[in-house]
Amino acid sequence: MQSGLSLQQKDRRIVAGLLILNALVRGIVALRPIEYLDGLVIPDDAYLSLTIARNIARGLGPLYGLEHTNGFQPLYVFLMVPFFRLFPADYFAPIRSSFFLLIAFDTAALYVLYRLVQKLSATAYPPRIVAAAWIFSPYVIGTTLNGLETMMAVFFMLASLSFFHAMIETNSGSSTTGRYIVLGILLGLAILARIDNGFLALSVVAVMFWRYRKNNTLVRSLLLITLGSAIIVIPWLLYSYAYTGLIYPISGKAVRFNSLWDVQHQPTLFNLYLPMMRRAAGVLVRKNGMHLLVLAIIAFFVVRKEGVRAFIAPFHTITPVLLFVLLLVGAYTCYIFTSWFYERYLFPIGVAVFLVMGIALDRFFLLYGSHRTGVRWASILVVVLVVLNIMQPTFRDLITSTDTQTRGYMNLGLWARREFPEGTILGAQQSGAIGYFADNLRVINLDGVVNASCYRSLVERRNMDYIKAMRVQYIVGWKVDFSFIKSHSTDYAEDDLQLVKELDGFTSWNQPWYLFKVNLRH
Repeated sequence: MQSGLSLQQKDRRIVAGLLILNALVRGIVALRPIEYLDGLVIPDDAYLSLTIARNIARGLGPLYGLEHTNGFQPLYVFLMVPFFRLFPADYFAPIRSSFFLLIAFDTAALYVLYRLVQKLSATAYPPRIVAAAWIFSPYVIGTTLNGLETMMAVFFMLASLSFFHAMIETNSGSSTTGRYIVLGILLGLAILARIDNGFLALSVVAVMFWRYRKNNTLVRSLLLITLGSAIIVIPWLLYSYAYTGLIYPISGKAVRFNSLWDVQHQPTLFNLYLPMMRRAAGVLVRKNGMHLLVLAIIAFFVVRKEGVRAFIAPFHTITPVLLFVLLLVGAYTCYIFTSWFYERYLFPIGVAVFLVMGIALDRFFLLYGSHRTGVRWASILVVVLVVLNIMQPTFRDLITSTDTQTRGYMNLGLWARREFPEGTILGAQQSGAIGYFADNLRVINLDGVVNASCYRSLVERRNMDYIKAMRVQYIVGWKVDFSFIKSHSTDYAEDDLQLVKELDGFTSWNQPWYLFKVNLRH
């Protein structure tokens, strides 16, 4: 008994140390000047979400520009509202606050991941190795500090999977009413954090159908899960409908429409679907390459000793997450597209890699790890994973980069605030930072992601007419943005947009910005 208690205490100390280290590594990055982080981790969409949160805090509802929108992930935005009440006149304190809110979710996600890998392992080393890889992964750190909902969604994804695993492993489908409702609530929070976690809910349901298809309580169980999810999701749907008259987020429709423009809205296998699959595969390899390499080496040693079938067999325990990943990839490569967001949208694949690596490590240590050799192998793997991660240029950039001129969007927003008189109506497709920092202006979103009226004008090819109807005085964007306006404006005239200047002093992703004046005389 005393020995068991001692092992538990040791485990708790290890977990506490890992969680503290995780928060410390992220905290060091989060405390760097925001102008440095702007070009490293914060996309323009983060400023869209923060602007909406600020407007809610000001009592304006989910307003962006001149109309209300549902083009955002609600849980993150609602959780950010109190920070704008605390710092009503500060642009930077809420951004910094978002970092630490997301670090809290990241650390909680690591805890759930650690415990889940521990449950799936017969040996002690896999969760510790996986935790070390997570803590120093620049992909995880950058995703955590992106000022968006990604890590929040991952936490609820992992919490749902862990809870579901505990249910099916200990109760064989005969869980109590309360446990099914709790599972539904967790899945509802996952969906509220990010709508594509709906695929996670479908994956859980699919696994339940297969596992308990002969159980006469299956329908009741699924209804209870649905009830739990509805308790969380329906209030948001009512809120969305009350303000916008819409249920489905306008952002999903808009980003798909904008992606299709690249192929003139005529997708084929070769001009869109295969390229999207290649880009998704590229993101998977580029962002998770180090972990995939280690996983491949471990798999080689395990398969050599016990064969492919025995190696694959333990992965049935994470069937829901594997199915979720397949649905996610299928959705983003075959329907939603938006390859410019793949690093963020496909981040759950990286989380699945951690789980797969944990299970593979357990098989490795069962086959090759006596007590002494196990400690040696675990130490080597931790060192290798940490070194491979910190050697990546993206990790070094998080700590050392001081580039404020060639990346990011903050410069554009601050420039707009200085450049125009108060009340000027300014349009932009990439309007997040402008709307956030230049709140002395009336900023109109022109890609439709948070603007249903603009989205309709794009679909109906009357975008220029919409711009004039909104009395937009100036538009700022990249050259491609103005080509987009022209191609979605049947009645576009050559003098509708008059070039004012190319902006000096900064670019975004090395793309120069251009300012055009809108001809409102006709």
